[in-house]
Amino acid sequence: MKKIVYVINHISFFVSHILPIAKQAKKKYKIYVIFGEPASLEMEKIALKIFKKHKIRYKKISYSSSNINIFIEFLALIKIFFVIKRINPDLIHAIGNKAILFGGIVSRILSIKSLVVFITGMGFLYSNKLNFKELLVKKIFYFIKKFIFKHKNKLIIVENFDDYKFFIKKFNLKNVNITLIKGSGVDLKKFKKINNNTNKQITLFARVLEEKGIKEFVYASTILKKRFPEWKFVVAGALDYEKKSLLNKRTLVNLNIKKTTEFLGYQHDVMSVYKKTSIVCLPSYREGLPKCLLEASALGLPIVTTNVIGCRDAIINKKTGLLAKVKNVNSLVNKLSYLIKNKNIRFKYGKNGRNFAIKNFDLNIVIKKNLDIYSNLISKN
Repeated sequence: MKKIVYVINHISFFVSHILPIAKQAKKKYKIYVIFGEPASLEMEKIALKIFKKHKIRYKKISYSSSNINIFIEFLALIKIFFVIKRINPDLIHAIGNKAILFGGIVSRILSIKSLVVFITGMGFLYSNKLNFKELLVKKIFYFIKKFIFKHKNKLIIVENFDDYKFFIKKFNLKNVNITLIKGSGVDLKKFKKINNNTNKQITLFARVLEEKGIKEFVYASTILKKRFPEWKFVVAGALDYEKKSLLNKRTLVNLNIKKTTEFLGYQHDVMSVYKKTSIVCLPSYREGLPKCLLEASALGLPIVTTNVIGCRDAIINKKTGLLAKVKNVNSLVNKLSYLIKNKNIRFKYGKNGRNFAIKNFDLNIVIKKNLDIYSNLISKN
């Protein structure tokens, strides 16, 4: 059997976004997964149990996706090099910025025959203000990616058209070396349309990071709670996520001083939260293609998100949801108020969203596209 190695920053992301693809790939290929230190211990613990259940071979390497330490990064690269050399795969599938650097560099040095690069989002360096050191790191990453993208038998996967245009222009890629796949897909049999129109809860599904628009959501909830006291405002996402932009407990207490927003923490059973939700909100600063918005559409839930790359690609404005201005609390309040006050519009957007998801986000289509990519690249070896 041919062999595929997945290199990814976090095992939890592999489970939530890549596992359905890997399970199907496992029927035809031997698969291995290399991942780094967890950003959330709770999320990793659950993910490891799922790995063992599916008997997936893996190797954990000591590196962090959010911190930069030259010695640790070099040591991690060496360890990944020897793991991949021992496995001798026919294809490497690298997912996430730092994993792309590690997997990509090793694929070039070892002359691994095929390389798939999955751009899940541009990360911290493209969604936050950067200091001099961070700007320097961004520049270095650019030159390393140029080296990686010279691989002769590669395919770069992006999730939205803006990133598609960006990578073609920035790295002078040919159309044959890059493709657009709309997110990681949704299991439409599991995520069926639910009737939530009588519920009065707005939920933000995201890790508690600044770039997810947590501050704007809390400020908006403070205003909206006065107008609509019967409505609940909830954030469902990891509170222990190790990243510079994590909003710590003290910051959250100061933000949420009037306690208008409830923070649930990480939810493995997201469906139980969706069933209580009537509007999904994601006021993010930038995304690849957010999975929670794909799931919301599949469930027939109306959406309010920001008019930024990735988020605007996940909805049809004024048909499946509404676009608010990024980092603009008043705009967010206005869009949410409109949906709160208009039950019929919520129902209409939800119905349109389900149809949109069926046409664009079917998990089976995403799996087939990825398996076809593997087959096409490996056949060229």
